[in-house]
Amino acid sequence: MPWKARPGVGLLAEEAARLAGKGGLLVFEAPTGYGKTRAGPLVYAEARGRAGLPRVIHALPLKAIVEEAYGHYREALGGSASVGVQAHGVPQAGKAPFYAPDA
Repeated sequence: MPWKARPGVGLLAEEAARLAGKGGLLVFEAPTGYGKTRAGPLVYAEARGRAGLPRVIHALPLKAIVEEAYGHYREALGGSASVGVQAHGVPQAGKAPFYAPDA
């Protein structure tokens, strides 16, 4: 079954695009289990497409979630932006020092 975004994720993408056009900053905070790890890449891809959102930093507490999110960003962006990861113990492929990639 494909993942279905929670209500409000579309509004979040619109707000991200609006703020990106103004050079603003968006912080996405939601309860555990709301779908932030899966929705973050989709919101970024949508906002980036509409407003040229330059960068995103997605902070996560566990290596397993970092690896999962990395895959979601690569899938959502489909090569339209560079995606990197910073986490101790993550394989070298995809590692990006100094937060250089777009996502």
